[in-house]
Amino acid sequence: MTSRKMLLAESASLIDIKVNLVKNRLWVHEINKHRLSEGEFHTLFSKLKNHPVKFFEYCRMSEPTFYIILEAIRSEIEKEDTNFRRAIPVEERLFLTLRYLSTGCSFRSLAFTFRMGKTSVARIVVETCEAIWNKLSTDYIPEPTSDDWKANANDFCTKWNFPNCLGSIDGKHIRIDQPQHFGSMYYNYKHFFSINLFAISDANYKFIAVDIGAYGRESDGGVLRNSVFFKKLQQNQLNIPEDVELPNTNIKAPYTFIGDEAFPLLTNLLRPYPGKQLLNDQKKKIFNYRLSRARRTVENSFGILSSKWRILNKAIETNVEHAITITKAVCVLHNLVLKHDQLSNPIDNLEEHTTIFKNTVGRQNNRFGRLAKDSRELFTEYFSSEAGSVPWQLDYI
Repeated sequence: MTSRKMLLAESASLIDIKVNLVKNRLWVHEINKHRLSEGEFHTLFSKLKNHPVKFFEYCRMSEPTFYIILEAIRSEIEKEDTNFRRAIPVEERLFLTLRYLSTGCSFRSLAFTFRMGKTSVARIVVETCEAIWNKLSTDYIPEPTSDDWKANANDFCTKWNFPNCLGSIDGKHIRIDQPQHFGSMYYNYKHFFSINLFAISDANYKFIAVDIGAYGRESDGGVLRNSVFFKKLQQNQLNIPEDVELPNTNIKAPYTFIGDEAFPLLTNLLRPYPGKQLLNDQKKKIFNYRLSRARRTVENSFGILSSKWRILNKAIETNVEHAITITKAVCVLHNLVLKHDQLSNPIDNLEEHTTIFKNTVGRQNNRFGRLAKDSRELFTEYFSSEAGSVPWQLDYI
């Protein structure tokens, strides 16, 4: 065979390979060819719109709220038709993503019910979650102004009898699949792999701020110290108002956040007294009860979040970066649904579930200064005074 014929043969082989690659890229499984007639979106969406209760059960939100989200993110997720196939509609993309977030179904399961490829499902979910965060986070988790902080403090005083409280803080472990090449960095004390969701909640169970993605092995206190929130708190960049008089007194006290015993005691961050200091000290027990009662708002926020968006009750089957994106989107959706659809099962009474940390021991690394100690003692005296006490507090210590 001459060299010319050999080159022609090689060229023909390369052409066949490229044609086969194109065919493989465009190939659709026989089952997925019937997406428009048998896919879950096409068989169910229009029917759910005729039944508002069922629509809410499926999407975890009302139809008007669904379209608020859709119009906000449309430009981010809308695709154009090509010569080879029609683009998946934006409604179907959001519908699929909400089903994934609300049930925690695997990408493979949703691929079967929506008649799509597994890779397509995963890509749509991540793209839609990115769009939700990019387009809606500034509206539904905005950076608070001084007036916003004052409104939060007023709500905490009215609803939870804790004046000057800006928000309650806590952390939650978001379960993930074991990341590659990270050793035990994401392995937490509960014996599973996770990323940390650090959040501040207002008195109405909405998130004021979130910080997502810290290693699972880090403690709540460590996550706090490495957060953007803490850096701004130290640099006085949070727009926190000036000290104000406690109700029914002429005593000025700082505005403060509240957390559990895992966090440090600071001038603007109160934590409970450790158990060893509570012996025969009624005032400290009362302080712990009042703090714990108000602090439960953030735990309730996490409870509402994970009960509505059940993807958080299982390991997120993506890499760490995409798990962070999904968690961010869920936090935005949490606030958005609370604003537009309210709570379906409001939590009004925390009394029988409130503890006062009788058996806890203070962390050795939670050192605190004189100003922080004075701040806590000021609230301790106030809660036991005639001006700041509530009638039932002695029943719960």
